[in-house]
Amino acid sequence: MIERVLPEGATWVEAFDDPAEATLFPEEEAAIAAPVDKRRRE
Repeated sequence: MIERVLPEGATWVEAFDDPAEATLFPEEEAAIAAPVDKRRRE
């Protein structure tokens, strides 16, 4: 299905979890500073 949405030549990857080394931009970190841990992991 994704092939129908993306233009020809586009590359995509399907992932089911975040890599351990994933980091957030400062703006993103500030936006999720208050939520509980479960919500932050989303």
